[in-house]
Amino acid sequence: MKKETMYIGEIIKRLRFSKQFNQEELAFRSGLGRTIISYIETNVQAPSLSTTFALAKGFGIKASELIKEIEDNPELIVLKEKESKNRFTK
Repeated sequence: MKKETMYIGEIIKRLRFSKQFNQEELAFRSGLGRTIISYIETNVQAPSLSTTFALAKGFGIKASELIKEIEDNPELIVLKEKESKNRFTK
């Protein structure tokens, strides 16, 4: 049985929904801009390590917990830098 692939943004979005945060609330709590939250959730951009730490802070969890959540999804696809920049260009 083939499992669905999941992008890192979907995990971030799922966590945000579980905390009942909108993007603005997560941005405020993490010290990030709302636009970067949107880019991550829509898989336009993968989060850097420092952004991952900021997101964990925004969720009120340890970075290791967020990374474990990501690791627990072996079908996870993380966009490479080139893919994320050129994703919507022809």
